[in-house]
Amino acid sequence: MQHEHIAQYQQQIDNHIKKLGGYWRSISALARLNEEVGELGELLLQDRLNIDEIGTEIADIFVISTCIANQYLNYLDEEYTLIGAPVAIRELQNLQQPFPIKDRFILITQRSGKIARIINHYEGDKPKKHSEKPMRLGHEIATLHMQLLFLARDFDLNVFHYIDRVLAHSATRDKDRFDITHDPTTEASRTHFLKAMEHHYAQFLCNAKIWGSYEWDPEASLPDNLRHSLPSFIRFTKCATPEGLDGYVFEFPVTADTPLFEHTILNLAGDSAKTIDDRNQWCFTFQNTEVIATALPYEENDQHTQDRKSDFLYIRLLSSTCPPWE
Repeated sequence: MQHEHIAQYQQQIDNHIKKLGGYWRSISALARLNEEVGELGELLLQDRLNIDEIGTEIADIFVISTCIANQYLNYLDEEYTLIGAPVAIRELQNLQQPFPIKDRFILITQRSGKIARIINHYEGDKPKKHSEKPMRLGHEIATLHMQLLFLARDFDLNVFHYIDRVLAHSATRDKDRFDITHDPTTEASRTHFLKAMEHHYAQFLCNAKIWGSYEWDPEASLPDNLRHSLPSFIRFTKCATPEGLDGYVFEFPVTADTPLFEHTILNLAGDSAKTIDDRNQWCFTFQNTEVIATALPYEENDQHTQDRKSDFLYIRLLSSTCPPWE
């Protein structure tokens, strides 16, 4: 059944991916995105167009790009609104912008190229130039979606019908096909943190954009456990400001050596780490990014923390506008 709002489709896609085992690395999703854009181009170059296949390719691109948005916690309803687009499905499927189809495809490749550029900065080997203008995945994905919707309308296609069909087919084809994967938006540490903190900071956490650390391995050493999470934490320091992420949380068992854990994290900062108050907070610089680390929970006597199984180290940007843990 077709949804009424774009946020519902975004949630459906998120649920679908989690059932299949989780998200690939976003740089792998990017490869899939460009693969599908290329296949769409092949279809548009044919002398006799297969409209049904074109609809399927448009849906594939829409779904994959939405997966990337999910991995960076870009909310499509917010992003659509920022570019002046509607969020109701009925309005979206009726969008029109007369344009030659091959020129439209050029605009689609342009947007996918911008997405590739951003992800390469976040996760690839290409460092961002100091002279580059700020770019955000959320904006580029929303703009790509508009071009896909315009193209679908050019062929009188309901892209959301094709999205439903693509997801239904994938649910059968891809069941048990992929290994369980790790992504900072789906890690158990994130879920545990939000649950543990809801009694204290429910109003903030209901909209907070937080990434979580890799699952703790009780058989591994503390340095090895941190090493598992380091790639996503480094990526967080690169993308948190442009993508509007609020924080990154490390989870570790209460049986772990808490001071040693905190000391090991702060060692990453070298001489830049300094205590900023008496409530287990430190300010330090990592990857040229200034952050504040807060040990949580604060209150050992709180009824909600007495039986906890985990402690957390919550890290946010010093420049973040989100409220501190007070």
